[in-house]
Amino acid sequence: MTLLLHKRYDHYTIVNDDARLIVGRVYPRRDRRGPYEVITGIGPECQDRSVAIVNSLDDAIPAFIEYYKNNPVPWEQERPALYWRHTMFVSLRVEQDQQGHWLAEACTLCYMRRRPTSG
Repeated sequence: MTLLLHKRYDHYTIVNDDARLIVGRVYPRRDRRGPYEVITGIGPECQDRSVAIVNSLDDAIPAFIEYYKNNPVPWEQERPALYWRHTMFVSLRVEQDQQGHWLAEACTLCYMRRRPTSG
């Protein structure tokens, strides 16, 4: 897996270059020289969440990886027989059909489509 920082207007994106997914962002807290806040967009309902404060941009990706080593992304239940898990690589979808068989799918396009909400 290759994670890269790409400069945007007022922040940096953390990109999984192999999967072509933006998996997080890094914002300067005070000025362009840091410290920096590392934000993730992976996980339950793709909620933005602060995962680390680092003093240099060089520390942002290692802090991001360390966070996910210690805090694996949980499975989300969308319906009684449909589960999602979003990772730095791909979205995983597992669904039980009417005959009781479980079907699994790995989907990189799932990040781009809007998922229905539970309920």
